[in-house]
Amino acid sequence: MLLYLDEIQYFNKKQQQSLLEFMEDGRITLIASTTENPFFAVFGAVLSRASVFEFKQITAQDVLPAIDRGVAIMGQRLGAEVQRVFDQEARCTDLYALAYPDLGQAAPESEYAAAPVMAGLKKGME
Repeated sequence: MLLYLDEIQYFNKKQQQSLLEFMEDGRITLIASTTENPFFAVFGAVLSRASVFEFKQITAQDVLPAIDRGVAIMGQRLGAEVQRVFDQEARCTDLYALAYPDLGQAAPESEYAAAPVMAGLKKGME
């Protein structure tokens, strides 16, 4: 069984210890997240049976290619009119500012920016 615990640092030592038996015999695979330093916030015995991965904040170099790919896909699916919305120089800067540091925000913001064009396309189809 896969168990995901968000903010594991709020589990006290006893609660974290209760996971050990299940981790050791393979009944659960624990995936946990914390906003704290796991080497201080997570019980040592749990840490010794775990792999720690650190996620770093994304940069502009990470965001801009992803936004460009998303815009290209929208252009292929919805046509040149939608592509023109994003062909302005400011598009990347605006979407980057809205998406940073969560790249997942870029898609909804892109759809929002293209909404007027998509509404016009729908009207033209009626």
